[in-house]
Formats: sequence, C-alpha cells, structure tokens
Amino acid sequence: MDITLLQLRSFLAAAEALNFTAAAEKLRIKQPTLSSNIKSLEAAVGGKLFDRDTHRVKLTDLGLECQRHAHRLLEDVDRTQSELKKRVLGVAGAIRMAALPYIFPTLLAGPLAQFRRQWPEINFQFQDVSTREAIELLRQGHVDLAVANELSQVSDIRYHLLAERRLVALMRQDHPLAGLEHLGWRHLMGQDLIVIQSKEMDASHIIESLRNADLLPSITHKVNQLSTAVGLVEAGFGIALMAHHTAAHAKQANFVIRKLVEPELVGRISLMTLAHKELSPQVRLLQETLVTFLKSPTRG
Repeated sequence: MDITLLQLRSFLAAAEALNFTAAAEKLRIKQPTLSSNIKSLEAAVGGKLFDRDTHRVKLTDLGLECQRHAHRLLEDVDRTQSELKKRVLGVAGAIRMAALPYIFPTLLAGPLAQFRRQWPEINFQFQDVSTREAIELLRQGHVDLAVANELSQVSDIRYHLLAERRLVALMRQDHPLAGLEHLGWRHLMGQDLIVIQSKEMDASHIIESLRNADLLPSITHKVNQLSTAVGLVEAGFGIALMAHHTAAHAKQANFVIRKLVEPELVGRISLMTLAHKELSPQVRLLQETLVTFLKSPTRG
C-alpha cells in the first residue's frame, strides 16, 4: 500500500496536537476521516503510530521515527511545489540570452540591473555574439532570446523593437570638425576615416549606402577591433565611424560623438525570439522590463 500526502498530513497534525478531534479541526476534515487516514498509514508502515487510551494519546517509538521522516518529506514537497509555481509565474528559473557585445554596457546594463533587482531568483546565461550568430543560436535552441540588429526577410524570427541604431562619428574634441553639432557626409570628404570591419557594421555596408546617396568618402583605416579604432582616434589618425551604442562605450574624456546626417544611416536593435515558439513567463517579464525601461525618458 502506498503512502499518501493526506495520510502524512493527518498524522503530523495528530502528532502535534495529540488530540484527534483538534487535529481534524485544524485540517478542516471530519474526525473519522482523520482516524481512517492514520489507520491507512499504520497499515502501510506495518505498525502502530499512536498509543491511545481514554485519558491520553502519545506517539510510539515508530510514531516518533515516522514524525521525523514525514516532516522532512512534506518540507521537500512544499519546497518543490513552491519552486514549480515560481517557474510557472516566471519569477524563477533561467534565461539564456545572446546579444551584441557593445550593447551590454550601454543599452542593456540599466534594464538588466532593474530586472535582477526585481526578480533575483531568475538566473542568466549570456553569450556576446554577432546578429547572425545570435539568430542561429535561437534556431538551434541554445538561447531563449537575442538582442541584436534586426534583419529583413527572416520569417521564422519574431522581432520586438527596442532601440534605433545610428551611425555616428567618434573624434577627438580638438578635431577641426568637433565644433559642429551634426556632421553631413560631405564634411567627411577628404578626412581620414576609421572603420571597424565587424560583422555588424563593415566598410562595404557604409560604402554601399553612401554610393546610393551619391557620396563616397575615402576610408583610410579598416581595423578589426574597437580598441584599435579608439587608439587611432586618440593618436590623431582620424575620425572613427561606428554605431552610437558602440561609440558611447568607447568614448573618453577628450572625445566627442557627432551624429552623421545627410544621409542618416539608421538600423533597428530588436529583441528576437522564435516566431513559432511561445514565450516563457521569464522571457515575457524580461521583454516587458526592456521595453518599459528603454521607453522611459529618464533612463540611463
């Protein structure tokens, strides 16, 4: 015969009260039902749990041992039930997230800190990758969501816009063009330009966009690392072109960031999930936090 949770709860109530009537009232069941539950438990364990006479009720040695085991078992059951409820509600569990490297300290730092304060029992696993790598991780089921540059014509991905990505110029504050609030591309003709050849914003993408606008400044230095671009700007080798979130991360005290216009090259940074997969409660909470935080005029 299997032991049930109801039998254990009935036994523990009686063991605490040492009075079957009081134990039944505490559990809001009838006293004969409680007695029946305890008899079934005694049959399952193969011995008496209580010694009873007309004056008192007390636990047998087997009852004392059963009490210790029952307490431990029901604590485990209650803890398991609580943890499962938290997962269903989205306040526990884990989120696996992929994102572009340089938006972690700029776009994501604030909302992630807020989310962590609000939902401390949700754990994170992070991967800093390119947009195409993030999408592939999503498709393979290795991450639950990605925050990266939005690509067109990707039908199996669900997009939720978080922010725009603008191309800007990073330069020393003593550069001749630093006094301009905005830089038109025509201002860059003849200037030494530095471009990071990343998977997100490479020279060929910039050249194609500017050729369509009948503008084609010369790119003097093509580098692979942000630190290289920052070093060249610091040494006076020119103006670095990069996404504004990257520039905000790279900016130093003697640097300025200038918006590039005429034309303004703008993209979209979105939260990405698989279109055919329902969002988990945890991912929904994170999405709500990101969207709300990034829409706030006082963020940062």
